Amino acid sequence: DIPIVLINPSVKPYITLQRSLNKSTNFYDNTAFEFNESHLELLKKFEVKNIDYSKILLFLQKGDEDLDYKVALKKLEDSKTILEDGGDHSFVGIDRYTDDILNFFKLT
Repeated sequence: DIPIVLINPSVKPYITLQRSLNKSTNFYDNTAFEFNESHLELLKKFEVKNIDYSKILLFLQKGDEDLDYKVALKKLEDSKTILEDGGDHSFVGIDRYTDDILNFFKLT
């Protein structure tokens, strides 16, 4: 098992991506693509059930405008978690935690 660092993760993308159904735009090159129900069903197959919480460092900010931080907090409640008020989906100030992240990888 390898350690992972999750920053404001979507732990239920088959729910959060429902708002992106139908035609969407690629943010990198502005090309159009279709995102449909079959894609959401496929995402369900990749849901992780047996989680080794000791291998997860979770960063959440309550001000995430895209995701409800409480969903990830509940699913990953036994992980080492850094939870902050404010912020946004990009996790404002993540650079403050560089040493913590490096130490987490050394410890696991």
